[in-house]
Amino acid sequence: MNTPLWVPGKGRKTQLHHFIDFINQRFSLRVTDYPALHQWSIDHTSLFWESLALWGEVHFHEQPISVLSFKAPADPSHKAEGVSESHHMINASWFEGATLNLAQHLLNHPDDAIACYSVTEQEEPIAHTFGQLKREVAACCAYYESVGLKSGDRVCAVVINNYQSVVCMLACIALGGVWASSSPDYGLESLKDRFQQIEPTVLIASEHYTHRGKKYVIRNTIDALKEAIPSVSHLVSLEKETAHTSYHEIVDAHRSLEIPFKSLSFNHPVWILFSSGTTGKPKCMVHRTGGMLLQHLKEHRLHGDMRSNDCLFFYTTCSWMMWHWMVSVFLVGASIVLYEGSPLSPNPKRLLNIAEKLKVTAFGVGAKYLEHLEKLKLIPRKTHDLSQLRILFTTGSPLLPESFDYVYQSLSKTVQLCSISGGSDLVSCFALGCPILPVNRGELQCLGLGMDMAVFNDHGDPVVDEEGELVCRQAFPCMPLAFWGDNKKEAYMNAYFNRFPGVWTHGDFAKLSQRRGLVIQGRSDATLNRGGIRLGTAELYQAIANINAIFEALAIEREGKLFLFVSLKTTEHTTIRVGDQKPTRSPDDRESPLATHDKKELFSQIKAHIRQHLSPKHIPDQIIIAPDLPRTHNGKLLELVVKKIMSNQTVSNTGAIANPACLDFFIKLNRNLANR
Repeated sequence: MNTPLWVPGKGRKTQLHHFIDFINQRFSLRVTDYPALHQWSIDHTSLFWESLALWGEVHFHEQPISVLSFKAPADPSHKAEGVSESHHMINASWFEGATLNLAQHLLNHPDDAIACYSVTEQEEPIAHTFGQLKREVAACCAYYESVGLKSGDRVCAVVINNYQSVVCMLACIALGGVWASSSPDYGLESLKDRFQQIEPTVLIASEHYTHRGKKYVIRNTIDALKEAIPSVSHLVSLEKETAHTSYHEIVDAHRSLEIPFKSLSFNHPVWILFSSGTTGKPKCMVHRTGGMLLQHLKEHRLHGDMRSNDCLFFYTTCSWMMWHWMVSVFLVGASIVLYEGSPLSPNPKRLLNIAEKLKVTAFGVGAKYLEHLEKLKLIPRKTHDLSQLRILFTTGSPLLPESFDYVYQSLSKTVQLCSISGGSDLVSCFALGCPILPVNRGELQCLGLGMDMAVFNDHGDPVVDEEGELVCRQAFPCMPLAFWGDNKKEAYMNAYFNRFPGVWTHGDFAKLSQRRGLVIQGRSDATLNRGGIRLGTAELYQAIANINAIFEALAIEREGKLFLFVSLKTTEHTTIRVGDQKPTRSPDDRESPLATHDKKELFSQIKAHIRQHLSPKHIPDQIIIAPDLPRTHNGKLLELVVKKIMSNQTVSNTGAIANPACLDFFIKLNRNLANR
């Protein structure tokens, strides 16, 4: 159990090594390893971020007059007991006086270098160079300027993950516009809930998308969305044939132009990302230009050791923060793969086939994807040449220890498995990979540089090898600038700073190991309490992960009782869901598991596994077979939605749920339980 699954090669001089050499020389230090570097980065946080900008050759149009300062709060409610009012994290101001442009850094590469590949469920990859990208970004900038887009104006996008979407985003932020995107599988109400709040002036849209070989036309949804947002005065369609202004017309009309990169404040807003909105109206998290540049530069170069000859393929949609994170690998000149469609169409090997064909060096998927490959008993290292693959990123939900085993037994014996954890709150990671540390089973390799992370117990004391709340004790540059419309920052304070005064509480239930690796046990608000002991739902799911009949599991507490819902495996085509935008079980499929599995035997297995791996007190009071379990459009299971239903509360914002039809089962079940 203590033997690492992967250890760094001795011959590779990583960029992390170069950075250590840089700070050692600059400050006459003797840092030799990652733990010492991390400690220095949080003991001297201003020097760390300043050094990163200098080492990373960040191009400031105007130099900063200070790296970190604290402004007096605009609202006295931002005071926190035991915390200096002037040094509360929420009042941090980074790189005051500095100006720059994120798009300029992303596009500063040779014209003939490959920027990205476009690929779909059926079509072969199409390569796009940085030269082509820059020409079309310039054309899109010219269009934005022609319709009066000003610095700070919002551009909203309902788009597929393709090359044109990247162009539109880069042109927006080059001019100082603020980008907010969603994937086209969201319903009209969910799109309105997001975009009406931020009052965009331009709407970019895909009028159709393809999923599992089927074309979904959403032209009426787009038209209705435009009508529902009075601030939108211009609509650009990514289609060639459209009743609206076409992206292709824009590119044809504006040729041979330079990109007019605007000089923007370090703290100028660049992106707005949204919370899931499954328990209320989505929060609009505004992120700052410089914070995104520095944090992504750090994560791609130091933590990922990504270089210009790398190719990153992360399966994502434009709704997920991983899309922004993936595009930011342009900071190092690496290329990316933009995939539209289901990860399992026309078969579960589709993503692996692309990774092999394009010689992908960094592959990113949701943790559920690996679980599903394992359940299908696929052994990619025997069927695919993945010899170029250096890093495997996983996120979206906790990666089970058994999935670590699967990667090294069945996918690659030499890949660095980087389980990463962060969120849309920071569009990056609190804990992630490290090229000079080993990979240990079940653990995220390290805490991020410059991120003063800890796990607090209920008394607010930092603990090791004990479960508790994941917190950050110092300000960091990629903290949200604000929540849109939250002028007094009340929602911001409530979101992160209510639990422990002056300390960012992220909402993850976690454990920090003696070797400083991190284990995420699930969301804090979904933890279970059995006999006064908190239990992360990930631990419960891990205990039953090896039961072959179970496809997915979801646990909640209701009136002091523990309910475990399980969905069962059916066939290859009805059980695999990894961020799928559509529910994959048809009504005809839903009852098939009950006919093929002995419930009594299955329940006995579940109880035996939980008793063996956890304890008798963790055995559920009730185990229920559900036809399907609710998830977000990015594939995350929604424990809180089920908990809300089972607590007699209404879930109103069902458009944020990828498979809302499955909620009927839980509503009916709760009604039946109440009538007993």
